Amino acid sequence: MIIQYKIVRKIGELPQIGKGYVKQLNLVEWDGHAAKYDLRPWTRSGEPAKGITL
Repeated sequence: MIIQYKIVRKIGELPQIGKGYVKQLNLVEWDGHAAKYDLRPWTRSGEPAKGITL
């Protein structure tokens, strides 16, 4: 199953964690649903890791 996402707005970024991940607070649309606040690590290439959606 492929989950589609679109970062609507980048709000903030915390210092780098681990190997190439940056924790960000963004406004994200997941699978075409309304945009929600999202806090999770992202790779520099833009791939999400596990996080939380508020």
